[in-house]
Formats: sequence, C-alpha cells, structure tokens
Amino acid sequence: MCSQFVSQTRGLMTIFCSIVRRTFVKIGIFVFVWAQTRRPIIYQSMDFAAIDFETANQCPSSVCSVGLVVVRQGEIADRYYSLICPEPEYYSYFCTRVHGLTLEDTVEAPSFAEVWERADHRIGGLPLVAHNARFDRGCLEAAFEIYGMGSPRYEWYDTLQASRRAFGRRLPNHQLQTVAAACGYDMRHHHHAPADAEACARIAIALEQYLVRR
Repeated sequence: MCSQFVSQTRGLMTIFCSIVRRTFVKIGIFVFVWAQTRRPIIYQSMDFAAIDFETANQCPSSVCSVGLVVVRQGEIADRYYSLICPEPEYYSYFCTRVHGLTLEDTVEAPSFAEVWERADHRIGGLPLVAHNARFDRGCLEAAFEIYGMGSPRYEWYDTLQASRRAFGRRLPNHQLQTVAAACGYDMRHHHHAPADAEACARIAIALEQYLVRR
C-alpha cells in the first residue's frame, strides 16, 4: 500500500513538474516576443543615417545612385546624393522605368568606390536605416564585393519591419509612400534616391517616437 502511494505521488509530481516547466517555457517565449516588439528601431539617441540605393539592372551590385540623410538627435543634420557609374554598366528597361535613370545619366559619374568614400565619411559609424533594408544591404554588400572593398560592417535597421509592428493591418500596405503618409510626411518623388532616403528618415523618427511611447 505504502509503495503504491509513493509511486502515485511520484507520478503526480512528475506531471506537475512537466506542467510547470511547459508554463515557464511559454512565459519565456511570450516575454521574448514582447521584448522584440518593444525594441526600438534605432538608438535612443536618434542618431542614424537613412540610405536608399537605386540599381541599373537586376544585379544588386549595379548601384546607379545613392541618397543619404544623416539624423542626429532626431533632426536632419546632413544630406548627400550622387549618381554612380553602375557595375555591370547597363540599364534594364524595368529599372529605368522605375527611377528614370539611363546610361547617359551615369556614363561620366564616379565609381561606387569613390562615392562610398564620401558617403562613409558622412555616416561616421552611425547605424544605417532603410525601408526594406534587405534590398539596400544586399546592394551594399554586392558593390563592396565587386570593388574588392572587403565586407561592409554597419548595423542595420528596417523601417518596413518597424511599420508592420506599429501599424499592422491598419494600412493597406507598407510601401514607402504609404508609410510616409501615415507618418505625416508628404512624399512627392518616389524612387528618387534622396527623396526615398529622406522619407525613410522621417518614418524612422516618427516610428521610434511612436513605439517608445507605447
């Protein structure tokens, strides 16, 4: 009788411990997810560089223009724009239709390496922010590889992901112009690198303030 009682007690304790363990795992997962949704998209100091690349063709290395907007303490402190001679040097019909640039526009433009030296000086170690950062980061990495510049070491933040966290399904989509309008910024020249970079900067400032207040 005693041994049977001990056996049943052990069985109940095993079940109880298993339930407690699973509960704590679920709580841990919840806390982790909650923390990620509360995580700011940029540093609290609001110092960052918003960036946008346009490409000449389907190759991510074919950067033909760059727009850069430097933000310090939540205010725009510097802007930089340059055309770039793309590599490989040809334009696809689709890309030209998107941004309007052609070979004539960039045939005498500086190389990516020259342009990035000037851009990097302005960035000065700040984190980079882009809308759909996967695209712009891919362009930067591909261009670095083409020009034998090693591996770019920048911290990236994405206003597209931040918009999805902040607005969810309240917006019809999370395209740059849609999110800019939702953040109170009137964007007039979409797919023009400096305009896209400025819109991204305005979105980053607005969303950072919104997510921190939540």
